[in-house]
Amino acid sequence: MCLFFPSIFNSHWWLLLLATIAFLLLIITYRRKLLPSVHQTNRYSLGSVLFPIPVYLCFLIAELLENSLFFYIPVSLLAIADTAAETGGNILGHKTKQFFGGQKTLAGTISFFITAIIVCFTWLNVVSLFPFYEALEISLIIAFFTAIAETVTLHGWDNLSVPLVTIVISYPFLVN
Repeated sequence: MCLFFPSIFNSHWWLLLLATIAFLLLIITYRRKLLPSVHQTNRYSLGSVLFPIPVYLCFLIAELLENSLFFYIPVSLLAIADTAAETGGNILGHKTKQFFGGQKTLAGTISFFITAIIVCFTWLNVVSLFPFYEALEISLIIAFFTAIAETVTLHGWDNLSVPLVTIVISYPFLVN
């Protein structure tokens, strides 16, 4: 749903208001153990509470740099690749190497990496029409560094680290 924000909001101020309200509601429901379908994971995580922060920051940066890819790529990685990491880790994680006391798995990292390549390539080549090899190169670089960030960042803080790494890594490629 967040991927529709650039077509809904014409200023980051509206999204700041929405993100602030969402953050406050999420922190209240998290502390009171409400909305388990949103907050509950197999391990301790603040990811659901933190989610509105990177969405707003990516929107703001995309607006300031006048390039919507600074919003679409990081938010898509959170929505799709991070979910793939969770799914891959849950399904195959017990058969692969586990890190950080079982918080992360090789299966989850590989799932994130492969999905991140597909997500980035789709935005760069299919949607934004970057040349094939350039889009592939940028996608591989972003996927590599964000997979590392996702793997080493625990307790849901990857919801901040992955978008920030995405923006920093993609900046030289996306700013004309």
